[in-house]
Parts: sequence; structure tokens; C-alpha cells
Amino acid sequence: MSIQDDVELLKSPKIESLSDHFSAAFRVAKDHQRLTALVEEYKIGRDRYEKLRKLNPRQFGELFENCLKNDIKFDDAVDALEAK
Repeated sequence: MSIQDDVELLKSPKIESLSDHFSAAFRVAKDHQRLTALVEEYKIGRDRYEKLRKLNPRQFGELFENCLKNDIKFDDAVDALEAK
């Protein structure tokens, strides 16, 4: 059952039982929670991209080399950059 089906079921006056209503509401809430988490993950990726896009090639190379030499996760190093 899709989220659209669940939302329509919640709107329907012909719900067979209270159990069906709660099941549909739970599925909608669970999908909303999952989608909210995905949006937050995409925001983090967008912020990292914006920081990297503003670096010149030399700065990018230095960041990358620093990660390799010091065994730093690239994402962590990008997160530590100040937003410009």
C-alpha cells in the first residue's frame, strides 16, 4: 500500500475498523519520519557541496592531501570548513 493509499484511507468515511485507521495513520507517520530523515541527509550533502564548490583547485587539493596524510574522513574535513 502506498502512502497516497494510506492518506486516502484516512480521509475515507468508509473505514472498516478503528484498527485499519490506526494502521494507516502509523504507516503515514512512519513514511513521514523516513522522508524527514532523508531530507536532513540531503541538506548535509548540499551544505558540503556548497563548501567544496567555493574552493579553488589548490585549496581542494590541500584538503584532500591533508585527509590522506592524517587519515581524516573527507566528509569530516569538509564539515569542519567554515562557510564562506
